Amino acid sequence: NGRIQYKLWKGKACDYAQGKLQLYDSTALVEWGALSRHHRHLSWQRRATSLKMIFQWAPTNARKFVTHQSDTPLCPLCHLSNKTVAHMLKFP
Repeated sequence: NGRIQYKLWKGKACDYAQGKLQLYDSTALVEWGALSRHHRHLSWQRRATSLKMIFQWAPTNARKFVTHQSDTPLCPLCHLSNKTVAHMLKFP
């Protein structure tokens, strides 16, 4: 069942990510096979969290500011820089 589901959705997931992120010229930089093999062993919750972190979709203030869900992109703790995934991983 898992292999069938993987074969059905593999191409659609790659196409979606490439279109969403406009990766047409840089698709060679992503090792889709390794990413796919790694994610097959994760639960769907961990898979979703992992993809949000990789593709900068995590609900940080910087992301919420872009989608008009926050008034400021700044980190609520330090107020010095934008709260991005990289900032969040450096200064939890």
